[in-house]
Amino acid sequence: MKIDDGMWRMVGDQLSLSDGEVAVLKENPKYHALLARMPKLLGTAVVAEVVSSHACFSGHREGDRFVFDGFGNLIRDKSPEKVCIYALNAVTPLVFAAFELIYADANPNEMLFDTAGCFDVGVGCGGVGNIKLRISTVEMNSV
Repeated sequence: MKIDDGMWRMVGDQLSLSDGEVAVLKENPKYHALLARMPKLLGTAVVAEVVSSHACFSGHREGDRFVFDGFGNLIRDKSPEKVCIYALNAVTPLVFAAFELIYADANPNEMLFDTAGCFDVGVGCGGVGNIKLRISTVEMNSV
């Protein structure tokens, strides 16, 4: 896919980049690949679903879903009202990996290690609670 100058200007405007910074992007083939895959990214949501929960201070329960858009932004109206920073920290590498698989034209739902947990070890080990989250990708219009 050839990326036209209008697309580069739009990226530059969105990111508040100087003309020189846009020129650096245009010289790097990885940014061409990124922009070529942008429609797929924009049409994809990454969902981190709580698959187990015990004594979570933030109140996250099994079945809660954290939904991220194709840029990695948490979609607030499709996610719990309160969001634990430790839960977000736990799923960050998996969300990143899902996007990398999309960039590589691979299916992120075939990721072998798709589950993460917050680092609280629970009462039995000197902590309080714990949750585990599993990620998947879905079409954005289905969330």
